[in-house]
Amino acid sequence: VIEVTEAQFQVEVVDRSQTVPVVVDFWADWCEPCKQLSPILEKLALEDPRLRVARVAELPAGWLGKNHALHVAAQAASGELLLFTDADIVMRADAIRLAVSHLEESSIDHLTMTPVTRMPIGTWPETSLSYPVISKPLIAM
Repeated sequence: VIEVTEAQFQVEVVDRSQTVPVVVDFWADWCEPCKQLSPILEKLALEDPRLRVARVAELPAGWLGKNHALHVAAQAASGELLLFTDADIVMRADAIRLAVSHLEESSIDHLTMTPVTRMPIGTWPETSLSYPVISKPLIAM
């Protein structure tokens, strides 16, 4: 695991990802999920030397974590389409295929999908939690 600054990001993440898998860990000391995920990423990196984990722990002035992560990812992307999703989203198996088909058929430039919230069946406290499931496009531009 290497600590990556904004100045190093192009070389350590974007360029290096052309030859080896790079996982970017946007980390914050106040973030409980970050604290849970980091040891897992560290273990994976130790088990497979081909995997590079780049931790971004310091944000540029004026940026928030998710906004900065999306900005950096969009700048680094080289594909025709960009897909941004949260780690806690469970998608239908055909969600991405359907979204891309809709984009192509509609000749639109931007598509936003919203999750359907489903409540798991169980007892308290499980029933107080929900998880989102992407099922259909909501906004097309």
